[in-house]
Amino acid sequence: MSIKEVYNELSKRDLTLADFKAIVELKNQCIMEMNQEYLYLCDIMIVDLYINENLLDDALNITLKNINGIDSIVFKKLYVSFLERAIYIFIQKKNFKSAYRYADMKRKAIDLENIDEVNRWYLEMAYIFAELNQKDKALLNLKAILSNYPNDTLKALTLSNITKLYIDQKQIAEAKNSLNDCITLVYKLDDEEGITYCEYLNAKLHILENNYK
Repeated sequence: MSIKEVYNELSKRDLTLADFKAIVELKNQCIMEMNQEYLYLCDIMIVDLYINENLLDDALNITLKNINGIDSIVFKKLYVSFLERAIYIFIQKKNFKSAYRYADMKRKAIDLENIDEVNRWYLEMAYIFAELNQKDKALLNLKAILSNYPNDTLKALTLSNITKLYIDQKQIAEAKNSLNDCITLVYKLDDEEGITYCEYLNAKLHILENNYK
């Protein structure tokens, strides 16, 4: 089988540590055939496997090694993919200053004409600012998503995050408005997880209202 065929076969699986050997064998094939693109793709696959297994330090080591070694111009999309994983890992490790650093690197690398890429960056920045207790900046990034033509799934996620921030800041009227918009959207999408989260936010909002009566 060709490198591409083996990679496609592996990418269809719900990978576990038992698949690690097969990925390494594919990496060796990439090295023998000097296929740098799929060598990077294999490392991304390993990083995602480690993240799923909660082996965050191992995932981070591979991610940073690739960020430092990759040609960010020739392999721009792969470079951005590694940056996104670094951001995610640092957020999971609660190292938000490092997450911010790599998010800033991503901003300089993404195509600003690509709405999806830009909106993902806004969302990452919102999470980082919220965790750094800079709620106003988090809200600005979330509102930027709403102004940048998000798809309905992202819009619902954004509205739920905005509602949570408003509740945290005890802005009851604003929280009600964003929650109502979110509820309408999650029911339209038939998003069970989103509906459940909206119910949770609604309960928090009721508690907040009762405390201020």
